[in-house]
Amino acid sequence: MEQEKVGEGAASAGNRVLFFRGNALIDANFEKTSAMSVAELRSLAEALPPAPKEAATLPNLPGYLPQQNLVKGSAR
Repeated sequence: MEQEKVGEGAASAGNRVLFFRGNALIDANFEKTSAMSVAELRSLAEALPPAPKEAATLPNLPGYLPQQNLVKGSAR
């Protein structure tokens, strides 16, 4: 999956885009993706309410994953 600039963190592969904002995770599947699709998702992300302060901190999962074989500049 490739990183996208939607919400607080996003990735895309083919016609699928995953992103989160606060404590909401959005899984969007398109028949066809375009620049407009991503722009619409950015608008949706901005319209979502932020998470309550106590729920806004993400777990530190990447800190527990092994660093060997990590593809630089990716989440793989």
